[in-house]
Amino acid sequence: MTRDSFEISEEGGKQKITLKDTLTKNNRGDDQEKSQGGVMLSTGIGPRCPVNTFLLYMDKLNPGCECFWQKPKPKAKSAASVWYCNAPLGKNKIGSKMKDISLRAGTARSYTNHCLRATSVSSLQNAGFKDRDIMTVSGHHSETSIKHYARTTEDTKHKMSEAIAATMSIGPPAEEPSSSKPTQSNSQEIAELEQIMRDISNNPDVMTVPVNITSSSTTNSHVPVNL
Repeated sequence: MTRDSFEISEEGGKQKITLKDTLTKNNRGDDQEKSQGGVMLSTGIGPRCPVNTFLLYMDKLNPGCECFWQKPKPKAKSAASVWYCNAPLGKNKIGSKMKDISLRAGTARSYTNHCLRATSVSSLQNAGFKDRDIMTVSGHHSETSIKHYARTTEDTKHKMSEAIAATMSIGPPAEEPSSSKPTQSNSQEIAELEQIMRDISNNPDVMTVPVNITSSSTTNSHVPVNL
């Protein structure tokens, strides 16, 4: 990768950095798009703007070296025009870059270069971008490989827990309809009926005829009464 691997342009009033497409037409297959490289837009937020950081890095590179990754000078003042040596940064040094930054920053864990890729992919997935679109900037060759980066956020886990709890919750038992509860009038009628049955049982010689007694609790019940 060289300093010429990037294109600086402007879009919608914002500066844009584009990684130039290095694929040939044959390697790209049927894809006729101008570029499949990544795009980085300015946020306009001071030194934390990715474009501002990129431009500062490019400005401090050694003009005598075409490599994008250059070996930093042991001691370079902030006001110096060049911060890097006229020599490329070694492959092994590039590979351990994030680990060295983690150590110097005193982070809770040691990060790797791959963490940047994994975090970027997960962030894009959580934001709702499709895997086939993420592939154009992540460098993956299949959507299957992208799926391995899927991570469930804590917010999603909380919502899942609430959904399960909602299906498991049991509300208070419903009250019985008031019509099913015996009223004082019904209880009195039942008591009178029971008393009649006891009287008949104690006097088996009485002549009886069926008489209908209708109430809210009994329907067409035939009871013998003394004539």
